Amino acid sequence: MAISFTGIKNLSVTSSNHQQIGSYYTPTGELGSGMKDVTYVDISYNVTDDEKGNDHDKYIEALSRANKFYLLNKYDPTKVQIQMKLAEIDNDVIKFSNVSFKLNNNPIALNNDNDLKLYQYLADMTREHLKNSDKATDYDKKMLDITNEGINMVAMDYFECEPVK
Repeated sequence: MAISFTGIKNLSVTSSNHQQIGSYYTPTGELGSGMKDVTYVDISYNVTDDEKGNDHDKYIEALSRANKFYLLNKYDPTKVQIQMKLAEIDNDVIKFSNVSFKLNNNPIALNNDNDLKLYQYLADMTREHLKNSDKATDYDKKMLDITNEGINMVAMDYFECEPVK
C-alpha cells in the first residue's frame, strides 16, 4: 500500500463578496471612484516538508529570495495565510479589476524582480499544491483558481502585458 504524504496541513479557504463605494486605479493609472464589487479570498494552511523536503523549504526560499523574512509568522513559522482582495469595477466605459494581496496579514506587492520568487511560490501553491491537497473541496479549488487569476493579473501588470485567457 502506497502512502501519500504532502507537506500541506489544515487547509482552510473562505471568501466573502460585497459591493462598496470607494477609490480605485483605472487601467491608465488614474485615480477613480465609484461602486466596486469586492471579493476577499482567505487561504490558510500549515506547510511542512514533504517526503522530498520541498514544501516548507520552497516557502522559506521564496521569502529569502524576496528578502521578506519579516512575513514569516513568528508564532508559528509553518503557518501561511494568504488574502486576496479583488475589486471589479464597471465604470460604463470599461470593466476592469484591481487586485491586492496580503501574506500573514502584511501587504505584499510585486515591485521588483526579487519579489518574483514569492509570487511564483504563491502561483504554484494556488495552481497545483493546495488544489491537490487531500482536504481541498470543489469550493476550495474554485477559490484557489480565482486567487491564481489574481496572481496572474499582478504579474502581468508588473510585466506590463495582457493576461493570457
